[in-house]
Amino acid sequence: MSPEVEIKAGQNPKQAMFGNAPSLAIMRQTYGANFTTAWLIAIISDFIQYANKKDFISASAVEFIAEAIMANHFYLKASEILLFFFKLKSGEYGKFYGNIDPMQIMMALSQFCQERNKAIIKKEEEDERKRKEEANAVKCLSPQDFCITHNLPEMDSYMKIFAYVIENKIDLNEQFLG
Repeated sequence: MSPEVEIKAGQNPKQAMFGNAPSLAIMRQTYGANFTTAWLIAIISDFIQYANKKDFISASAVEFIAEAIMANHFYLKASEILLFFFKLKSGEYGKFYGNIDPMQIMMALSQFCQERNKAIIKKEEEDERKRKEEANAVKCLSPQDFCITHNLPEMDSYMKIFAYVIENKIDLNEQFLG
């Protein structure tokens, strides 16, 4: 999950949001707070270097941004962080004038999180709609299964069943309605 992977995250935002990358909280639990903070610092420093503003922000400010991201956005996946910085570099959250303001980065991250939350809600609604459609889909029985279910002689086509029911004046409604 290096800064070079940001481009892949930017090319596949759905994968970045809905894929299997670990969250910052899981990274912290698995690799420790120092590793996760150092990883974030590397991502943030790469952004600062990209913006050609390395002389305008202190190391302590970069560390604060990393700690603030960990404290406030621990639920974000590593791939989502990369997607955010890709979008930040792409100018989707405005342009940085003069100094890079840590608050500007955090405000952009909050905007990203709002977009992310809307995407998650949309995906959940779409998944729920698909589940309902699948649950409501008519389950068709084979002609043989239909015959077994309705105590009819086994036949291999619905046309034969239809002809048999008409010829023998069988009321299937009684069977359905009980």
